[in-house]
Amino acid sequence: MCAKKKIMVVDDDQDFVKSVTLILEASGYETVDAESGERCLEILRYNIPDLIILDIMMKTITEGFSIISELKASPRYQCIPVIMVSSIKDSEGFRFDDSGIAANDFIDKPFDPQILLEHIRKHIG
Repeated sequence: MCAKKKIMVVDDDQDFVKSVTLILEASGYETVDAESGERCLEILRYNIPDLIILDIMMKTITEGFSIISELKASPRYQCIPVIMVSSIKDSEGFRFDDSGIAANDFIDKPFDPQILLEHIRKHIG
């Protein structure tokens, strides 16, 4: 029997985490969640997921960027695909350019659950 693929959801918005977890588990994935970048790094010491969904803005406006920089600089974690998510919109006066980030993918919040699943399948099946 094949083991379920494990996805870590990192976001300080617990409603978002719960909704994404429901979507993922209903689609056959195992989940683990972290409410901050710091907690994400703690969990990774003993629990390596197949993919990470990482919010950009948590305790600080750029916490997600700091965490992905650490992940991609580490030989132990750099191969884990990371999908970054954010509700940052051009209309809110903050121009976000995802071309320079080390993430494997980026999705705007809110998103259709099927779009999220398509992005996940692209990276881990």
